[in-house]
Amino acid sequence: MLPWVLVALALVMAIAAPAAFAQTYPDRPEGPILDAADIIPAAEEAQLDQRLRDYNRATGGAIIVATIDTLDGDPIDLYTRNLAEEWGVGGEETEEGVLLLVAPNER
Repeated sequence: MLPWVLVALALVMAIAAPAAFAQTYPDRPEGPILDAADIIPAAEEAQLDQRLRDYNRATGGAIIVATIDTLDGDPIDLYTRNLAEEWGVGGEETEEGVLLLVAPNER
């Protein structure tokens, strides 16, 4: 009976493990900029925000700029791809979007 208990325990752990280690991402900003790392000066952020809004409205695409403190151990390409998917950058129909991610505290 012990082997069945071990098999059951292994199965429960295999199912629960991905949820326990699931990456959490910041919420998508209302506009085209998320400066969670607080590295963009306010005046420059306001100017960039307006330019990106104008571009995104004129082209139907999306350019989003995000700064974050940490990648939580993920490689930057994986984190960026997953964040873009989580946020739906570019929309489902066209997928015409770019996410520029800056993590200044990462190496």
